[in-house]
Amino acid sequence: MLKWLGFALLTLLYIPTYAQNDTATKSATDTAHLKRHLRISLLTYNAGDMIWQKFGHVCLRVIDSNKADDSRDLTYNYGTFDAGEQNFEVKVATGDLLYYLSVIPYNFFSKNIVDPDQGAQEQVFFLSDNEKTALLGYIQNNALFKNKFYNYQFFEDNCCTRIRDIFPRLFGSGFAYGHVLPKYSKLSFRDIIHQYMYSMHWDRVGGSMMLGYHIDKIMTDKDVMFLPDYLRDGVAGATLNGHKFASDIITIEPTPPPYPTGIDWPFMLTLLLAILTVVGFSARRFYIVGRIMGIVLPLLSGLLGCLMLFLWFGSEYKACRDNLNILWALPTNLILPFLKPKIKGYYSVAAIALLGVTVLLQVFKVQTVPLMELIPAFIALLYMYGMFYRNRNSAVAKKG
Repeated sequence: MLKWLGFALLTLLYIPTYAQNDTATKSATDTAHLKRHLRISLLTYNAGDMIWQKFGHVCLRVIDSNKADDSRDLTYNYGTFDAGEQNFEVKVATGDLLYYLSVIPYNFFSKNIVDPDQGAQEQVFFLSDNEKTALLGYIQNNALFKNKFYNYQFFEDNCCTRIRDIFPRLFGSGFAYGHVLPKYSKLSFRDIIHQYMYSMHWDRVGGSMMLGYHIDKIMTDKDVMFLPDYLRDGVAGATLNGHKFASDIITIEPTPPPYPTGIDWPFMLTLLLAILTVVGFSARRFYIVGRIMGIVLPLLSGLLGCLMLFLWFGSEYKACRDNLNILWALPTNLILPFLKPKIKGYYSVAAIALLGVTVLLQVFKVQTVPLMELIPAFIALLYMYGMFYRNRNSAVAKKG
């Protein structure tokens, strides 16, 4: 599995195969006589240093003090998948891997599934006996085999949105989340991804390039709660029938310090490509470098474009559709090194025009790109196309 696909295929938490154990559930009526013993809460885990931990995680915790075995303290985790499933890598790449709700004893979950160094917080829900019973019945029904599976989507349907949508659906108009974004926030899905992946430059740049223009949409409070941290904040300010919905945040494990930014290697690579391209095409003594870059650049950009096309049309990930990065990462660049100079010249005019369109899309925020890393790449492509066009004119003049 490609490293960048870890965001993009991007999960909010990786749950190993042993997390797939199913716990037998009871109906709400079966547990009604135990309702006074229920404590239901939201568990939020902070971002970790691994790709699958970068967005944190969230799950529900149910403590039934009337029980004494492992079922006394359970976590309901919507972020489970089976890493041992046949053709796992292919299903991840195409978006065909099913996620599901698993029920796991909290003691096992906290020690084996999540990293204790991530930091964890808990918020206990202030619910009446009937409301607790209704909520438990709802998630137990979700955990039934016929109901527990779902098709994962980065932003619209993940372990966090599944929990986010429970409370308005169950409690109706009497429930309201607190505000989590500033009033005039212009934060987009792409912006928030870049913020969370600030220290994972390859994944940030690679993942962002593979996502379409829809994720440049400005987020609402509801939208941003696809992330655990924001769901936690929304619950902190939530009300049910005018009353506070949850307790103040209880710290289970302290939040770790921010990870260092590190060296931006994608920028270093694109800068090197730009320098080699300009020098190779400009200085006669480095003519061979120019010839090499005239092959390497088209092949790299063409392969990127093919990957974008595959994720757009060959996967179930909605966020990968309508990817306008394909205007500069042209799949047809794969054949560019093998074209005659005259055809290269005509091709380069069209390619330069499409690069210009890409810049306009950036200016008007239709679809943005990681500018720092891609500006050198754009310069390299522009310079290469320009030299192809100039050499085409020279070839025509010599022929005449």
